[in-house]
Amino acid sequence: MKRTNIIHASWLFLLLLGGLLLGACNQSEEAINEKCGSGVVLIKNQGYYELSIPNGGSIYFTDYSKEEGLVRFTINPDSIVPFESYGTGFFVSDEGLIATNHHVIAPYIAPGEVKQAIREVVRRVQEQLSAEYNQLAAYQKELQNRQMLKYMFGQDFTEESYTAAWLESQMEAYRRLYQAYSSLNIAQAQLKLHNKIDIAYNDSYIRSEADFHSCNLIGSDEQHDLALIQLADGKTPQGRYVFPVSDSDPLEDYSLWEQALKSIHADKNQRLVMIGYNLGPVLAVTNQGIKAQYTSGSISQKDQDRILYSIPALHGSSGSPVINARGQLVAIQYAGLDKTQSFNYGIRSIHLRHLMDEVAE
Repeated sequence: MKRTNIIHASWLFLLLLGGLLLGACNQSEEAINEKCGSGVVLIKNQGYYELSIPNGGSIYFTDYSKEEGLVRFTINPDSIVPFESYGTGFFVSDEGLIATNHHVIAPYIAPGEVKQAIREVVRRVQEQLSAEYNQLAAYQKELQNRQMLKYMFGQDFTEESYTAAWLESQMEAYRRLYQAYSSLNIAQAQLKLHNKIDIAYNDSYIRSEADFHSCNLIGSDEQHDLALIQLADGKTPQGRYVFPVSDSDPLEDYSLWEQALKSIHADKNQRLVMIGYNLGPVLAVTNQGIKAQYTSGSISQKDQDRILYSIPALHGSSGSPVINARGQLVAIQYAGLDKTQSFNYGIRSIHLRHLMDEVAE
């Protein structure tokens, strides 16, 4: 009887152990996508930049690069052409809170470079003003000689006098305009981004602006390129997956059972899955609505702030959640290496946890 009880106890222990190990088993990429995909959103960012010069009004533009300079540069607010860019985000609370990259909702432009570009524009304008002024000055000298000759021969030079007066008024206007450009206080100019942030849900249709949902910026961590936005109504739609953000780093924190799996070459962080919108709506739009793509790879390098992995990604995937085989959020995709889509960087999720805690205080 005693032996039978020992056998039953042993079987019970093995069943419990099997159940625990089964519960700790790693998930397939398809299973992770099926579970988490509904919580990933497409982010649309629309806006323009304004450089406000203290004594010179405002200058508006769509973008800036060293190669192109100021893109769609204008001083007329009515002729502003906004930019439109896309990225990825994911729900991290029931209150409509969405995590993404800071550069997705506020593309970085160096104010110093913009100011230098404006100085270059001013320099070229002043060069043009000087050239046109010199042409007028040469004509003025010619006109003065003509007047002198007519005066010496007793001829009527009324026409030349009118022309000379008009010419002097034009030259004075050029002098004032040149001086106005010289006095611009570009060093104290302020650069401001005006933008509107909207999101669309995975598996939804985006046929018009009405299919997007407005969001507000709640907090950001520029050092780690992270941001939190929130749906205007403050509610995560029912049925949308909310990504848990751990207080510890899943890349370092292992439970007893996860350690056991790791010892048999089933490390939960051996393969990672990223769910995002590569190239934004270009690839996402299908006959069944927009679809986030999931791709996978392995970690090749890591430090305290970020990890490098072999997950392919394109523009638009910035802000995507990167998940391990246990379904845990381990990183937020933020950048790739130039000239390749095969290696990309992610910010460790622990930094997102810190940002969420700061916002909650």
